Amino acid sequence: MKGRDQLSEEEVVDTRRIASNRIYVERAIMRLKSFKILNSKMSNKAFKKGNKTILVISALCNLRDQLIREDNEI
Repeated sequence: MKGRDQLSEEEVVDTRRIASNRIYVERAIMRLKSFKILNSKMSNKAFKKGNKTILVISALCNLRDQLIREDNEI
């Protein structure tokens, strides 16, 4: 804060924007972690294909419902 009592209006807007985006990122990471394959030990052979595995899991997560449901949706 550098000796100030309050953030400027621009800083408040930036902080709120970052906080709202952080929710989406945290929920996306939570979805990725729900796949058991990422929590298990991988062999060297499987580890070499790790990037492809994460790519496929990410694609599967993107096919699921929205991360956050809007208020006007049922």
